[in-house]
Order: sequence, then C-alpha cells, then structure tokens
Amino acid sequence: MASENYLKEWAEGFKKRIVSRVLEAGLEFTVENIPGIVREASFAVQSKKHPGDCPCYTSEPCHALVDLNCLLCNCPNYNANTRGANGEIQGSCRVDSSNGRYTEHPNLPAGRVWDCNGCPIFHSSEEVEKYLMEHLEDFKKIADKIKAEK
Repeated sequence: MASENYLKEWAEGFKKRIVSRVLEAGLEFTVENIPGIVREASFAVQSKKHPGDCPCYTSEPCHALVDLNCLLCNCPNYNANTRGANGEIQGSCRVDSSNGRYTEHPNLPAGRVWDCNGCPIFHSSEEVEKYLMEHLEDFKKIADKIKAEK
C-alpha cells in the first residue's frame, strides 16, 4: 500500500531516527546537553557512525556547509503537505526561500519534489543550537516516546 504522504512519513521517520542516535550516544535532551546534542547530530559524526541512515552519508552532503548539522534534516520550514496540479504530494517551502527549487524525477509521485539543498537555514550547528533552545520540549517528547517503546 502506498503511503498517503511519503514526504511527511520520511520526515517523521528521520527525526525519530536522529533523536534515537542522540539517545544512543548517552545524551538526554536537556539544556546542559545542547552543545553535545548539536555535536552528535553533526554530519561529520553521523556520516561516520551511521552511514546507512541517509543516502547523503555515503556521498556528497545535501548542503554545502562546513558545519552541516542533521538534527533538523527535515527543515521546520518544509511543508510536506503541498500538492501539485494533479493532487500529488510535492512539498514546498513555507518561507519561499530563494535557495530552494523543485527537482524533477520521473519516479516521484508528482514527478517533482521541493529540494532545499541550496538553503542554509536550520542546517548549521549555530542555527540548530538556537532552534533547540526554543523547541527542546518537542525533542524531549520524541525522546520519551522512543524510550517508552523499548
């Protein structure tokens, strides 16, 4: 059975996986641990420790940033619910970043998907740290749910 919204499903799955990886590293989602969480979620660490988690971990990074961070791989500005002319999910940017674009591909349900790999917002360690300071409780809830499932 095809997913109703493959973009949203992928995003939720990756977020859960990266939170799990932070927990596996022995880090709880607390204010004191934010620098360690940011370090653990960095592309440099994740691509070495978990190369099978993301296609970009074994090839080129998705964003050309020196301190690329994967905690917010699914950007908070990404709208996974945008549909194309035929009603197929194709995604979009909530802030209409000029750094994103649609990538065409015949195997995608809508034939294209919003690609924000040219956008640096929320993908640097500094931006992730700021975001965590404001949204730490959201990540704690995900972490608590993961721990409860074990």
